[in-house]
Amino acid sequence: MSTANTSMHSLRVLNRAFYLWLCLSVAIVVITPRAHGKQLDFTEVVYPEAPYLLTNLVKSSQNIWCHYSGQGASVYDPQSATWKQVAQYSERDRLINSCAFGNGNLATIRSSGKIEIATPDGTTLFNSLPDVKQSYSLVSLNDTSLLVACVVSARNEAQTFIVSKSAVIQMESINVDSAIGYLIFSNVANCSAPVLTVVLSWTFGGDTLSFVPDLETLSWRKLPKSYKNYDVLNFDNYSVWLNPRSGNVYRRDSCNGEDSLLTTVPRINRLERLSSGQIIGWVQSSEDTNSPLFYVSNDSGKTFTEDVRFSQLTGRISNIVDADDGSILISIKSKIFLYRQGEINVIPNPTGILWDFRSSLSRYLDDDIVLTVPRVPRSYPILDVNTLEWKAAKYRNGDEFQIQRHRVLGKNAVVSDGVYNALVSTEYDTVRPILDEKGLPVYSVLSDAIPISDTESYVSINEKWYSVNLNTGMATKLVIDWPKNVLGNYAIPTVTCVFDGVQRRILTATSMTWSLYDDENDSLITFYDRYGFLASTDNGRTWEMSNNGIGKNIYSWDMKQRGDTVYALTSYAMDKLVTLTRAAVYKSFDQGRTWTLCWVLPNGLTNPMTLEIDPRGFVYVAGGALAYSSDKGETWELINGPWADSERVYSCLVTDEGKMFVATGYQLFQTQLVSSVTDDKSEHALKPDLYWDGNYLKIAPSGATDCRDIAMFDLYGRIIQLTHTSNDTFVPENKLIQGLYFVRICSNSYHIFIE
Repeated sequence: MSTANTSMHSLRVLNRAFYLWLCLSVAIVVITPRAHGKQLDFTEVVYPEAPYLLTNLVKSSQNIWCHYSGQGASVYDPQSATWKQVAQYSERDRLINSCAFGNGNLATIRSSGKIEIATPDGTTLFNSLPDVKQSYSLVSLNDTSLLVACVVSARNEAQTFIVSKSAVIQMESINVDSAIGYLIFSNVANCSAPVLTVVLSWTFGGDTLSFVPDLETLSWRKLPKSYKNYDVLNFDNYSVWLNPRSGNVYRRDSCNGEDSLLTTVPRINRLERLSSGQIIGWVQSSEDTNSPLFYVSNDSGKTFTEDVRFSQLTGRISNIVDADDGSILISIKSKIFLYRQGEINVIPNPTGILWDFRSSLSRYLDDDIVLTVPRVPRSYPILDVNTLEWKAAKYRNGDEFQIQRHRVLGKNAVVSDGVYNALVSTEYDTVRPILDEKGLPVYSVLSDAIPISDTESYVSINEKWYSVNLNTGMATKLVIDWPKNVLGNYAIPTVTCVFDGVQRRILTATSMTWSLYDDENDSLITFYDRYGFLASTDNGRTWEMSNNGIGKNIYSWDMKQRGDTVYALTSYAMDKLVTLTRAAVYKSFDQGRTWTLCWVLPNGLTNPMTLEIDPRGFVYVAGGALAYSSDKGETWELINGPWADSERVYSCLVTDEGKMFVATGYQLFQTQLVSSVTDDKSEHALKPDLYWDGNYLKIAPSGATDCRDIAMFDLYGRIIQLTHTSNDTFVPENKLIQGLYFVRICSNSYHIFIE
């Protein structure tokens, strides 16, 4: 074969290989078993303090119970001041709520609708609700039955049930005119049954409605006055409750809801009644101190005096209970403090619980990253990737803002702690709350944020869209044509890409989850209403599906944008009863208008998943395990790390400098994939922010060098063009045909493939 023919044959082979990389579907995926996977040199990134768990203390007759972040329940032994683990729950079917039941027992309800009774000796199944609901609340009616309520958000409805060991009796549903946030039961003395308070739209201190049940007719009667979603303390024929906004303490008739003002305690925002009859009130924090300020009332709330017994404690308090011996337990973050005979000591946390939380890594401002864990707040969630120092997000008064979700919008970020939402930017250090037109905080969980301009963003919170001024934090409600499924559920935006050009285009991946309980296998099955991708060309006012080439049964876990090109990490179901059975990466060259399959991922990966590309072009997917491909997706290999075989890898993140961070359910690890971007001079060096944008080469400002002496070569090493550019783009003099090209920027070499 002649040299020319050999060269042409090599060119065809190379072009074929790169074309496969750039989106031919792969029929067979090779994956190395975990035992023989690639070994990388990981080191642990140590967190300054253990992530604390959301603890809740429940007094049930002589026993004190503790449950934490939905993962387990333990009972307290006052003699040894230790805990005995009674139950452990998985993240998949976690504990949602609990109440005192019977003689010192705890009734619990899990996300599957399963109701169990925990005793100091173990747990037993009590009953199960017929379908999986949302936002459960329960209360004891007597020693043999419970009253359970749950939210059906699609119909603005609360369903209620009387549950015993042998039966589940459905009562009349409660319908309201707006979305229900959650439900609260209050045991009210000398009233026919507990009062159910419906909290609308997750607003703390906002609109609420209270109802009393008629257990004979299985109906509900609305009270003339709502109990609000505040602490309600019960006495013989009345209750005491607090409005934390005003500091007013009220006495309320148990059944007719009539109020009378008892006193006012400025800044107090929580109340708890002890077995002795004392009422403890406290202030979480203030501008001049992070210490809670305590008050005590010995006359059923008529007067309060300062209580100095707990003055040395700091931090946000969950709740306070007292034991039969007069000692007092106070939960702060993951610690539980014991006050006994004038001394305060820390009770050791319950042991034996295997914490496995769904950790998530994502980019933040100033090249930092954020580590978030659902229901496990961290005081220092922000990591400086260069110094490996942890940092806190704080309000102007010094209070910590515990980030649970966030979206970066250039120099700004929208952050959420699961209830409150706020803004932070590179130009100011403190967190500023997002406020509505009335100056009130915009509550509930952040879904997504879409940049509209340098000063405006559309933010999705609690199934509503707001226009947020990025300078002031003021939010205005929007009317947006946003899709819902056949049940009326909201399509939750998950990942967004924005394409700026003659016509601005926004591409968003969406999903909505719902669940059913599988009695036969004793497990919770999660289903996804699969919307796939939505696109808007009018700055988010209207949306249309953009799934051409993918289909409708798609959930997108992650997207990576390179100019007009998008990589989407997806999973899809073979039929409606089997969800997320196969994962794949699709690619779009035209801003998500059409999609082509790049490669199918190994079966060893599970949801959720994240997609990363390192400076060499190696692809990484984290989901249960950590897999990578060095040959553009043709073969895959698992990466072994210092984590245990039983430990799940939930997330990975690769920085522009080639450093990888891996988050498991327990720890955070790091490794350096390449020594540096500029050190890799080989033809394989592919800078993630260097890409072909259809007509020109885009060199992002964060490129390997500020030098702009550019040379472009074809596959045979012939110079196509040598030039100097003072900006971030390089436009060839002549149109380039499809193929592989090499680009040298000063002394650094890269390769690109032009379609």
